[in-house]
Amino acid sequence: DRWLWEFGDGGSSIEEHPVHEYRNLFGPTTLYYDPQLVAISPYDCRDTATLPVQVRPYIEASFAYDTVAECAPHEIVIFDQSIGADLYYWDFGDGVTSESSDSVVYHKYENDTPFPVTYILSLRVENDEGCSHQVQREVTVYPSVIADFIVNPLEACSPAEFVFQNLSADSSSAEDLTYLWDFGDGGSSTEEHPIHLYDRNMLRQDTVFTVSLVVTSGELCRDTAQFDVVLHPYIEAAFTVEDVVGCDPFPVTINNQSIGVDFYLWDFGDQTDQSPSDSSVIHHVYLNTDSVSAVYPLTLIVANEEGCRDTLVRNITVHPRITARFSTDGLDGCHPHTITFTNLSENAVTYLWDFGDGSASVEYSPEHTFTNFGSSDTTYLVTLTTSTADGECVKSIEWPITVHPQVVAEFTFPNAQGCGPFELSFDNLSIGGTEFIWDFGDGTVD
Repeated sequence: DRWLWEFGDGGSSIEEHPVHEYRNLFGPTTLYYDPQLVAISPYDCRDTATLPVQVRPYIEASFAYDTVAECAPHEIVIFDQSIGADLYYWDFGDGVTSESSDSVVYHKYENDTPFPVTYILSLRVENDEGCSHQVQREVTVYPSVIADFIVNPLEACSPAEFVFQNLSADSSSAEDLTYLWDFGDGGSSTEEHPIHLYDRNMLRQDTVFTVSLVVTSGELCRDTAQFDVVLHPYIEAAFTVEDVVGCDPFPVTINNQSIGVDFYLWDFGDQTDQSPSDSSVIHHVYLNTDSVSAVYPLTLIVANEEGCRDTLVRNITVHPRITARFSTDGLDGCHPHTITFTNLSENAVTYLWDFGDGSASVEYSPEHTFTNFGSSDTTYLVTLTTSTADGECVKSIEWPITVHPQVVAEFTFPNAQGCGPFELSFDNLSIGGTEFIWDFGDGTVD
């Protein structure tokens, strides 16, 4: 026996029980074929049979999407690539379905768990002829990461430290988070709760720094939070005083070297009127009418328009006014001339006596003997110098002391005895005398 098959689509076979595949790839309607079987006996007898075959259009569910694994929230973009479909049935695997036939389908996946979740994305398509096809693919969604932080303070006068409290861990249960801080001034940190020092803002207006926190999970999920901090202009109270210790009256010259100041307040500490002067050089005279040293706190308080303040205090020590005075029991005398000096100085602590003859004393009221071995008067200039303990205040006074030459009475005569009447001649050998009084011992004086 022999068989001759004609399938009607150009295909044929001589098998007894053939298998033939009909295709309708391009539709869009059903294709009809009339396959024919010719049976031939050994005697060449023939018979023909025909049976109609309907082939509905080809259908295939197919799609592509942009990512198979992503961090929550994940908005997936699905591109439909199905063939011959008239009806669509989307099942996103998270309880949401759709019958959209759009060429591009959007869906957002969430994951509020601490673990990756895999969803089965399924598409089943049908055509009007009742054919259907289904395809499934997996979508993995990692836990969400939410970056969040607070900062204290929100604004400050420079330089200032800002404390950042990371709240990101409170928004995600992931334990493998890493942090990258950008403080906006070139500084950065990987600490969880950093403290950052913003240096001096030398501009005359506020500077705003945008702080960014990037949080990354072990699955490389990221989120970014930003916050602005405000750094006010730098302000510094600064001044110099050439000398901070002096005597009443004590004039001081103040050199103002402050930075970034809009408002000044000078308090001299001596109960005189305060001054708002912004001059670069300020003059003030300190007084001390007391008997002990006084310390005055010279204070400068400065502020700017942003409300930043600074204060500088320097102590000014003013000693009471000292005097140098003394009296003596005689300003002139004969060699050797001993004088007692009475110190009448006030408010001094140290005393230095210079007697003018090469000798000195530090006693309060000394006694001193002056000599003159010459033949004429000698004048010594006695100087008393008084000072405070630190030597800042010094006063002096001078008085002349006159010492007459040394006087020595001396004479000779040739004979000490003789017969009366006895006339003697005396030779005057005295030294330094200008006036002479002779007492001859017999009641006569010359």
